[in-house]
Amino acid sequence: MALPSAERVSRIALVTAGLSVAGGVVGAVCGAVAVAIIAGVEGGIGNLISNFGVRLVGSAAGAGAVAGMIGAPALAWGVLRRVPLGRAAFVTAIGTVIGAVVGQFLSPLNSHASTLPGVIVGAFVGFLAAGVGLRIATHRGSTSKQQA
Repeated sequence: MALPSAERVSRIALVTAGLSVAGGVVGAVCGAVAVAIIAGVEGGIGNLISNFGVRLVGSAAGAGAVAGMIGAPALAWGVLRRVPLGRAAFVTAIGTVIGAVVGQFLSPLNSHASTLPGVIVGAFVGFLAAGVGLRIATHRGSTSKQQA
């Protein structure tokens, strides 16, 4: 088995780095939006614009950026290779935010719990579900076009 050429390896590394940067940006936005929605619903707009609310949204953006930098390349290379990047980013972002909000309301943050917060589990499940759903939808769409 021949080793891949240096040019191919560098191209894969550049694409992966680009996916990581894009995932970090989208993840930061998703984290901020999800926590802003949760804070706004649970505490009202005053809670959201308070010093604590702003710091909380900023922290969520940081956590979302880290998760996006890891998750975006993994999902893109593993599941979404045939899906346009813009569509993949948009659909997984929507899934992540919806999952985070639903996860928080199903399993509210509890400082005494020994499990992951619902917002994190929900965001992860929403991200994966959106990615897998998009892959299935894209695969079905390409199969029907080939049969026609």
